[in-house]
Amino acid sequence: MAGVAAPAWSNGTAGAATRGSVTHVIFDMDGLLLDTEGFYTLVQERILARYGKTFDWSLKAKMMGKKAIEAARVFVEEMDLADVLTPEAFLEEREGMLQQLFTTTELMPGAKRLIDHLHAKGVPICVATGSHRRHFQLKTQNHSDVFALMHHIVVGDDPEVRNGKPSPDIFLAAAKRFEGNVDLSKVLVFEDAPSGLLQQRMRGCKLAVMVPDPRLDASYHEGADQVLGSLSDFDPAVWGLPPFEDLSSEPLSSPRSHLLYFIQQLLLSELRPTKFMLIHPIRLGIGCPLKNLERERERRERRGTARPASSRPLGSETFGRPASPSLSAISSLFSEPLERISSVPDGGISEEQKGIGPYYS
Repeated sequence: MAGVAAPAWSNGTAGAATRGSVTHVIFDMDGLLLDTEGFYTLVQERILARYGKTFDWSLKAKMMGKKAIEAARVFVEEMDLADVLTPEAFLEEREGMLQQLFTTTELMPGAKRLIDHLHAKGVPICVATGSHRRHFQLKTQNHSDVFALMHHIVVGDDPEVRNGKPSPDIFLAAAKRFEGNVDLSKVLVFEDAPSGLLQQRMRGCKLAVMVPDPRLDASYHEGADQVLGSLSDFDPAVWGLPPFEDLSSEPLSSPRSHLLYFIQQLLLSELRPTKFMLIHPIRLGIGCPLKNLERERERRERRGTARPASSRPLGSETFGRPASPSLSAISSLFSEPLERISSVPDGGISEEQKGIGPYYS
């Protein structure tokens, strides 16, 4: 698109969209940034167990990304439950169990690190989630520090999102809320669901990274430019984005990263070598005796940059998260404040949510 201003970090790549021309990033949320997939599976397995049936991934793939009522119809029809369970009754029963589980939601591996990095480098990022606001609030209440870094957030019951995935409504709403004109062919979309990939392709976005559940059949990966096992495996530099600058810039699941982490723990632990060992940090490219690592740890303690080893057992090192801001800190990212969200009484689900809330609602 002519006249698009490149961000300060841009490598200035011109012409057709390539892996080196990304200017903006859009994240899906459920199953990608937040580990909520298991909640839906667990609840639906419990419901089906009453009828002597089992929930499998072929059914889940058909439900993913759809609005709640549409997914409920698929659930009831595919499981041949129309005579004993209505889609509306299914949603109401599921809602009560999900609300309890959502408050325990954890971040997916690599999510915080990647979001922190892109935000720090000035890369415009946002979330486009099928979750409606009430569920978004429950799922993110322990991670508001992460979601506050987004330029904006588009939820499933946003007025501009009239249709769920694979309709492109939510993608269009997310892309146009970035500042200035956005070339859709240079927007990188992160998804875990096949419906999301179809959605972004329908609107001309040529770049997509898929991080699917390993149980999802590989046939659903079609349309992705890159398929990863985890966000920890994502390398920003491959896409022309600012590279990670810390020692763990390599994908966290690689053997080299595991070695670097082990060395870091040696420096910070009270472990004392009983014999000479040769460790070869590949990143540094030099041989490093274990006793030298011990000296480095002691040097840090003398400088006050490490706690005394006696107070820190091996493996006890933790990396604290900064205090999370309240949800009001991210309410401005929506077209309407979170305070206007109405809760669902007695575990029920509102008519509005039945019609608008998506499967991951």
